[in-house]
Amino acid sequence: MTADVYIVVPGDIDDPSDPSGGNAYDRRVCQGLAELGWTVHEIAAEGAWPRPELTDGVAFGRTLAPGTDGVSRLVCVASVTPRKGQDVLVQALAAVADLPWNCELVGPFRRDRAYVTRLLQLIVRHDLGDRLRLAGPRLGLPLETTYASADLVVLPTRAETYGMVVTEALARGIPVLASAVDGVPETLGADHEGIVPGMLVPPGDVGALATALRHWFGEPDVRRRLRRSAGDRRGMLEEWKSTSQRMAGVLERLREPRPAIPGSPRFGADWLALREPADTAARSAELLEPLRAHLAGKSRLVVRDLGCGTGSQGRWLSPRLGGKQRWVLHDRDPELLGRAVASLVAHGVTVETSEGDLTELRAADLEGTSLVTASALLDLLTFDEVEALATACAEAGVPALFTLSVVGRVSFSPSDSLDAEFAAAFNAHQRRRAGGRRLLGPDAVAAATETFSRRGAVVRTASSPWRLGPGDPALIREWLRGWVGAAGVQRPDLAPHAEGYLRRHLDANAAGGLRVVVQHSDLLAIPAGMES
Repeated sequence: MTADVYIVVPGDIDDPSDPSGGNAYDRRVCQGLAELGWTVHEIAAEGAWPRPELTDGVAFGRTLAPGTDGVSRLVCVASVTPRKGQDVLVQALAAVADLPWNCELVGPFRRDRAYVTRLLQLIVRHDLGDRLRLAGPRLGLPLETTYASADLVVLPTRAETYGMVVTEALARGIPVLASAVDGVPETLGADHEGIVPGMLVPPGDVGALATALRHWFGEPDVRRRLRRSAGDRRGMLEEWKSTSQRMAGVLERLREPRPAIPGSPRFGADWLALREPADTAARSAELLEPLRAHLAGKSRLVVRDLGCGTGSQGRWLSPRLGGKQRWVLHDRDPELLGRAVASLVAHGVTVETSEGDLTELRAADLEGTSLVTASALLDLLTFDEVEALATACAEAGVPALFTLSVVGRVSFSPSDSLDAEFAAAFNAHQRRRAGGRRLLGPDAVAAATETFSRRGAVVRTASSPWRLGPGDPALIREWLRGWVGAAGVQRPDLAPHAEGYLRRHLDANAAGGLRVVVQHSDLLAIPAGMES
């Protein structure tokens, strides 16, 4: 069965004088979808493209780049615009002018001529003209020759949806030094051994970029490791046919009718970002002192964050632990993992990811782990899953810190006569059977306390309530809709009252007069005989 798909593309998508990786990507996906039977309608958007474009590069299946001498030849392939950050690279190169580098900036000039002028002035000011060249746009054989000479591809971008140039570099086995921003960490990925085939630095940070360049030039073992990793990662890249098939699969799923639950809670990146300030304020500092005492003396901490989402727990906990840290992020959602990696790298910790079912963790998986942690997770597990997690931590001798588990108590000011009814219905929904699993919901902390204690752990708990008021109208609004919606799903008899009940609270919230306390609990479990 054929179907139509409408794709908005840049107006200059086929302009040979202004090539970009984003245009090449769009063109290949459009062609691939057409080959798979879709009727593709292109809608050209003229003027400044309203979404970040991908960097230059056209296809997979490239030959391995021999490089120049394995270290000195740096290449940056990107349109010359402020967003791509060539000014950051120029300043970083000036800071390492004592090193034997030479660099070529490849990409079209015409998108922001004023920026190009400033960039040239910057190069002259730092006297880099004999080592740093703006080469202009390249396609075909000239671009292939450029990649073939590259020892390291540098992408100092300030924003990047995907980072096509990263894929182009990996397709040739070239390590990458790039900004840890948006989709770049996910595109860079890791090889079969979990080694990242490049280095990531915070966007716009001249000092961090210069430090990474010194690391590249000064550590031959690092260069060999990254080159091997890039070669391994090369074999993991998908072909364009696979990419088009995946895109077609997404479009097919979007066409399928899906049951909608009005007001159901959101667990995507937007919802996680909205709730993060409240989460940060709520998590208990009381449990950190015994945790830090237990971890004292370790030269480097290895922390596993289960169900990490966008990395909120890591952003809160890592600076409070201090010292050298390596975080292993577990989640089923690769998009959220990518966001989490970028944010934690920017916090100065080493990061790796594990995409899959976190409920299958066993003691052997925790070897070398200093701490298991999770936020807003326990209440989504079953009793058996908490049992298995407690067993794994006990057998591996690893402490666990779980924050922000719901306990089933909510209070409103002003209150409503139906508050108790909806709260009871929501709690029942949290304890529902889903996919054959009976969730613990508000009983999770009590169950975890019992199971960890039974295995000899010293367990402490602390209250960690959300205290929401006039400064949190958006969070209250979204939380209320999800809370009332879940209660209505569990108790259909409440449906006739739900709209009016929700409206009364929303009106109070809009007027700045609603305060809500959502009770949570944090739990710390330190294995037997290991408490400091």
